[in-house]
Amino acid sequence: MQLFSHSLIHKLIRFGISGGTTTLLYGLLSWSMLAATSLPFLIVHTISYALCIPVSYLLQRNFTFQHKGTHKVSIPRFATLNLIAFLVSTFAAGIASFVFGTPDWIAVLIVMITVPIASFIAMWLWVFVDKK
Repeated sequence: MQLFSHSLIHKLIRFGISGGTTTLLYGLLSWSMLAATSLPFLIVHTISYALCIPVSYLLQRNFTFQHKGTHKVSIPRFATLNLIAFLVSTFAAGIASFVFGTPDWIAVLIVMITVPIASFIAMWLWVFVDKK
């Protein structure tokens, strides 16, 4: 497998579009809730993240990776990936917010940068792998 094949570059472009859309949705939801409510950041993060999961799954499966496998395999893998990504991003955002005292919008930005990078790699190598 060539590291930067033509197919991989197309996947990265599509991922940028679909992942960017989902990431912007997460940011919009988070910042809106932070501005409109007095909910703590970690609750806002949890709600926003959960609302973005179905959108992300559909975009990544159908647009980015154009996966032809069954939902029976891809949904549990996607759910596992998202649980891990949620836990890691929550931990990172919590550390940024509570330990270092960064503003909530910085914690949101940390999540918006780190989760997409790690998620692409996991989806490319594990979640949406078509057997050949």
